[in-house]
Amino acid sequence: MKACLANLIALGGVGEADDIGSLIVMLCSRSSTWINGQRIEASGGINLL
Repeated sequence: MKACLANLIALGGVGEADDIGSLIVMLCSRSSTWINGQRIEASGGINLL
């Protein structure tokens, strides 16, 4: 199942908890000062295909 799903994702793999954690750390940092009211999708590009 995981291998079949990986074929549908543009980045070629299924995301792990660390991938989401990195996004959350960035959103909690000063780097995200100008990000507000956005829907941020961490899908690896599954919707692009």
